[in-house]
Amino acid sequence: MGEGRYGDASEPLDARDDGRVMTMDEVVEAYANEWIFLEITERDEHGHPSGGRVLAHDSRRGGIQPTAMEVLVRVKETGVAPEDVLGYTIIYGVKLFCRAEEWEEHKRRTGLFGGRRDRRRQ
Repeated sequence: MGEGRYGDASEPLDARDDGRVMTMDEVVEAYANEWIFLEITERDEHGHPSGGRVLAHDSRRGGIQPTAMEVLVRVKETGVAPEDVLGYTIIYGVKLFCRAEEWEEHKRRTGLFGGRRDRRRQ
């Protein structure tokens, strides 16, 4: 499915992948339910990735592995990464919640895991 700027997969990334920095919410929305190899360019106050560039994505984790290995080996061998890069990560495209209250609100709104929409427990 995906090729990043370092990759050699059979299909190129779609037009959204122009090397621009995206927030984590944008990344997860753009590649919902896919594996994502991300070049981290921003971190939040807790040190968690908050933004970056998508280098590869695929519905299978194995689909991004060649790109991830190529980039990581190149960076390790040369000691050089783009100037604004803080690291690399592989994530799965689902929204993450920092606080339990956010997760509970999401479950309530969506009815996820049998949660009752807009109903309060009695």
